Amino acid sequence: MNLENAVRKYLDDNFIFRMFEIDKWLYNRFIFRYKHKHKQGVESFSERLDIDFLSSSELNSWTIVSDRAIDYFLSDFSWHIIKEYKVLAGTKGKKKVIKDLMLSMITNDLHKVVHFDKRIEPMFALNRIKVSNTKVLPINKRTPVYPGIGETCYIFRGSGSSKIVDPCFIYEKDEDNKMFKVMYFTNFGDYHLPTKKLKINGYGFTSVYPTEIGKTPEEAVMNKF
Repeated sequence: MNLENAVRKYLDDNFIFRMFEIDKWLYNRFIFRYKHKHKQGVESFSERLDIDFLSSSELNSWTIVSDRAIDYFLSDFSWHIIKEYKVLAGTKGKKKVIKDLMLSMITNDLHKVVHFDKRIEPMFALNRIKVSNTKVLPINKRTPVYPGIGETCYIFRGSGSSKIVDPCFIYEKDEDNKMFKVMYFTNFGDYHLPTKKLKINGYGFTSVYPTEIGKTPEEAVMNKF
């Protein structure tokens, strides 16, 4: 077996590779993730995924194919090829060839694309909005908001003088319109804490009452979460 076929067999026998559409929307570039093939509960994702998948921790259980991951593949493959074929894959030049082969195979034909609810794709093109000259209202003076599923609204989760509002997507509500589940789009910094930057670089999930959301940025500030 030649080197290229050995690399392909190793990757195909041991790993599952996916390109999750949500990563492309968020980071505006292709990101590939993997899991060990022999782990339990690895799904095929034959259908378009909904927001409930994102609100779970399942996406984070898929490891990003980074330089570090490729180094791990190389190390494991080198041990594997010595064991199986009694061939040494350790020279510096050969290591680069193998790493390039692995990356090419993963990004070109070993991965499958996982599709998501297309309704949230436009949300990643939005920005957070800074609101001025609007005050937070007491609960008893707020006007309840009753959005429909699929609507874009706004949520204000901050404090202090910098009133920065996050756009959000309504994806579920109870029968009595007393509680709404939203996916909000924000900017996270260190330790996953929100920043004051307006560019969206992440998302989160929460549940809100009708008096904790707005159909406009100003209304979101008045109905502070």
